[in-house]
Amino acid sequence: MLVNKHQRDLQLVVQPEGVKKKGVGGKGTGARGATTMANVIKSSLTQKIPIQINERGLPEGENRATFNSYIGVAVRAHVSITYRKWAYVPMEYKDKLWDDLKSHWRLDEYEWAKGATLSEAAKKWTQWKSCLSRDFIVGEISLLEVPPMYDRYICQEEWNQFREYRLSEESMNSRKKHQDIQSKNIHSHHLGRAGYVGKEKEMVSFYSNLHLYNYLH
Repeated sequence: MLVNKHQRDLQLVVQPEGVKKKGVGGKGTGARGATTMANVIKSSLTQKIPIQINERGLPEGENRATFNSYIGVAVRAHVSITYRKWAYVPMEYKDKLWDDLKSHWRLDEYEWAKGATLSEAAKKWTQWKSCLSRDFIVGEISLLEVPPMYDRYICQEEWNQFREYRLSEESMNSRKKHQDIQSKNIHSHHLGRAGYVGKEKEMVSFYSNLHLYNYLH
């Protein structure tokens, strides 16, 4: 079992706005560059950013998409990729992640939503690890060193452990199993950054307009 031997507090690095990250070797690889959400960090230096949380613990309102994106940045900074599963991540790091979010967003009144927020962080963390594996280990590109655009989040020791496991027979068999399952999914869906809350509102609006149209005609 892999363990996180490089336990440390990672600070979010503020990347100057307008600076685009390049791929490996200065050339584009098709993979997304590291996001730092510098605008969020800068804005929250004077006052915390408002966010609305609904009764299910999910963000909504005009800052919903930005908040969801920031969760993805924060979880990269606080949780090592060497943990096999989210359940193996010590609560200490999950608490620091929640504290990070509260330091930038008005979440003090939403302490009860911590569980739902950390669940969203778990999804983003898992997706990120899958992307790292696909783009830089088991695909056309296989890097021995940390991808340059992510070296602010990952140290070489962590990358070595992560890469070793992702190339193991156990991991490759698991990957093939999930690929086989996905190939049979003919109704794949993509919610985008809006998530279920955004789609729910779109559907309510659609059916409300449809009802009005039928009533008038």
